[in-house]
Amino acid sequence: VCYEDTNHAEAVYIEYDKSIISLDKILEEYFKIIDSTSLNKQGNDRGTQYRTGVYYYTNEEKDKIKKKWRKVRKIKIVKTHCLCGFPPFFLQ
Repeated sequence: VCYEDTNHAEAVYIEYDKSIISLDKILEEYFKIIDSTSLNKQGNDRGTQYRTGVYYYTNEEKDKIKKKWRKVRKIKIVKTHCLCGFPPFFLQ
């Protein structure tokens, strides 16, 4: 993912136990950590491979993500990509 012409992005897959932490809490922390107002960059890293996004598997997750995203958008302009269906494969 070193070049902008690959159309790939860095990603982190989080597997969590709902009895320990909720998706709402994960999203809350996510929006504290990332700069959702920046487009194609995080910190000093720049390029489309550094675009931010939230992916989901189920409609329940999608609805929770949409709800949180709307709350964040009321506070600041959000350039984070949201509500993308999860990619069918992972690069490891």
